[in-house]
Amino acid sequence: MSKKHVRVAIFGLPELQARGFVSSTCIDQVSKLSEAQAAIIGAGAPAPFELARRALELGRSVLCEATTALSRTHLAELAYLGERQNAVLRFVESYRWSAGHALLKRLLRGREPLWRPLYVRVGRTAGPARHRLDWLALQELASYDSLFNSRPLRVSAMRLAGNTAGLGAVSMTVKYDDAPRLHCLLSVAEAKEEHALFVVGAERTLSLDHVKTRLEMTDGSGVSRQHAFPCRGHLDALAADVHRFLDAVAAEDASGGNADRWLRAAAIWAAASRSLRLGATVEVSQSLETPPPRLTMIEGGGRSTGVRPKPELTLVAG
Repeated sequence: MSKKHVRVAIFGLPELQARGFVSSTCIDQVSKLSEAQAAIIGAGAPAPFELARRALELGRSVLCEATTALSRTHLAELAYLGERQNAVLRFVESYRWSAGHALLKRLLRGREPLWRPLYVRVGRTAGPARHRLDWLALQELASYDSLFNSRPLRVSAMRLAGNTAGLGAVSMTVKYDDAPRLHCLLSVAEAKEEHALFVVGAERTLSLDHVKTRLEMTDGSGVSRQHAFPCRGHLDALAADVHRFLDAVAAEDASGGNADRWLRAAAIWAAASRSLRLGATVEVSQSLETPPPRLTMIEGGGRSTGVRPKPELTLVAG
């Protein structure tokens, strides 16, 4: 049975067209939001928040890659609009399609007591041409959330000595409600890219190297076993997210949204930023509510003429 075609407006993702992705899928590409059923908004799109908000206001479903261009307030407003319009709202999570991440998730959610970790340590370095520090932080925090889906409680962060480019690095520790403590070290403008995760348990340690695409398990006696997994490129992972989004739109299934995960990640990073300023541990705000709707003045507010009374100022929710 052939898939149902979806009318989609695509912004800021020329690489999808360059690879012939659009012509090989069930996308009927249109140029205007008013003609579309859904919008796919890439990191290269101008004003991604305004595009996403406009699409949701029109009742269109949205897949957004430009998470780092959105503040926590933006994320909350989009989540509110998506729920109100019963639209599919998803943010691209390319890490989900890593074979190593999927295997790690199965191991950590297994029923073996040996796999109950004491803490998790993440180290990631990258060059400035590819990533920003906030991008790295949000990606790692969202990735960890997808493994445990737990409520963050508090965070402490410290700025580390500047690297060779003078851009610096940050170390943060996050305490969760019912998940292992996360220790995260992030740095940009490094000469070499590294990305490794260590899950430390009472009787074994598991390490996942995303760069070398290798997963290693070491038991208490020091015996280790290594497993290589295939590397999936960014565009392949993006295409997988697009396919999942299109399936949800075609099925009119809004339950597959993931805005809450990114709201939690943004809340942790905001608390880490406060911790850096204050030099102390900071509670992570648990309020994920959307700010009040925007207000629009539709009449009134002018000066009195002395002849006619000053008209009343009327505000309505946007």
